Amino acid sequence: MSQPMDSEDWSFLQLADLASDAGADKLHLRVGVPPLMRGSDRELVPVDEQLAELTEARLMRELSVLVEPELWPEFEQIGEGECQVMGGPRGFVRLTLFRNAGSWSVVAHL
Repeated sequence: MSQPMDSEDWSFLQLADLASDAGADKLHLRVGVPPLMRGSDRELVPVDEQLAELTEARLMRELSVLVEPELWPEFEQIGEGECQVMGGPRGFVRLTLFRNAGSWSVVAHL
């Protein structure tokens, strides 16, 4: 079982594992709110009560590690995109990125 995380010291894959351990199938990252997860009951709940609201800088720092640099020009041009990253509970995670009120938001399909 995953342990609670420090408010600032986490990685996307740690969040994915924590959400999966809690029975979630999606992880939602959006500026201005803490990381959220959605399980079979379809409710959005915080991944961990200790996690702070995401800042744009924090979200972009995490996305810069996850998303291949050559994908960004197209994502920026059309305001959305999809990719897969290795890791997570199934060995890969599909990311759906989209612009939301000027900032990027992410839905990770666990």
